[in-house]
Amino acid sequence: MIIPRWEWRTFSPSLRGLRTRLGNLAFEATRESCETYLLCRKSSHNAKLRGNHLQLKWRKQVDVDGLELWDPILQSVLPLEAAFVARLLEVWGIEKPYMGPGPFAEEAFLTEIVGRIPDLQAVGVRKRHEGFTVQGARCKFTHITGLAEPFESFCIEHEDPDIVLQAIRELGLDPHDNTNYPKGLKQVLGILPTP
Repeated sequence: MIIPRWEWRTFSPSLRGLRTRLGNLAFEATRESCETYLLCRKSSHNAKLRGNHLQLKWRKQVDVDGLELWDPILQSVLPLEAAFVARLLEVWGIEKPYMGPGPFAEEAFLTEIVGRIPDLQAVGVRKRHEGFTVQGARCKFTHITGLAEPFESFCIEHEDPDIVLQAIRELGLDPHDNTNYPKGLKQVLGILPTP
């Protein structure tokens, strides 16, 4: 069972100042990944392809401190069945185009479905993750390449919002300065933001 997590995140061309301010942290082993984000101009859902898996997380709630609760409501392994693709488009609020019976491998999905819908954009990125823990909350620096310019993200997440807030305060950050992945990528790419 996947439990929804409260998240806080920031984006910047460089987070060197934050790294310096945090001092000598005990990082876990560095991890790298290649991911394709599926950005929708009509919604703030966070959808991505990684490996042979597609997941869509719904921003279920924003609390008074600006923290966001993300719940993975749709996920599937590839190839994607036509019924799953139809449900995905419905969640995005997009009218289903004519499409074949499926199933759709990644290239077919990105070309025949995403590539034909103006409100969707596939964005491939490469990430290098460096994680550590503060007050029981999972924290992570991510260096992101594959766009016009590299940039960085830092996030704090946990199932309990109070634990996330404790970590934010210990690290001297502002809980209201919260930018999720879809919004951050749209800002970098100059795509009109969604609520």
